[in-house]
Amino acid sequence: NGSYPQNANFEGLLGMTFVSVGLATPQDPVTQGEPPQRKTERAMFNLACGVNAMRNKLGTGHGRPWPTQITDTEARAAIQFMGTIAEWLLHAHARKSGH
Repeated sequence: NGSYPQNANFEGLLGMTFVSVGLATPQDPVTQGEPPQRKTERAMFNLACGVNAMRNKLGTGHGRPWPTQITDTEARAAIQFMGTIAEWLLHAHARKSGH
């Protein structure tokens, strides 16, 4: 929307992003007969929050000077997960904006 709360945390900003493009978050109640994509969207939201927490607490988030506690496999998976989530978000944005 062109602006966001400057003091919002990752989860809050991600939630705003998901809502703005019409994706489900864990806050959205499950409805009977909803498409399976909605369950996937909720899971991707949780996965993104988990990857962010792992990066910030154990990894190199915010330029921490100490050695990471994340293995190369975990780091590679985190990058791939976030890339997939970003692609899903971009697709939802394009679909919503008619592009």
